[in-house]
Amino acid sequence: MLRSRESGSLLLFTVRRPVVAVNDSVVGGVEMLQAMPLDGVARIEYVSAWEAANRYGSGFGNGIVLVTKR
Repeated sequence: MLRSRESGSLLLFTVRRPVVAVNDSVVGGVEMLQAMPLDGVARIEYVSAWEAANRYGSGFGNGIVLVTKR
């Protein structure tokens, strides 16, 4: 679902399994997005692993998907 490209590479992609947080509470992995009704979602933001570590500390080595509900 989410892939990031290694720097300097055009063809090599790495599969990422980010954590999902809904309204600032961690709820699980990306499979949680499938069960979420879209009409209740106001915003979805992917935060890279590097930025997530700076914002929230270590433990988000694959990034984090921030979901804000209406």
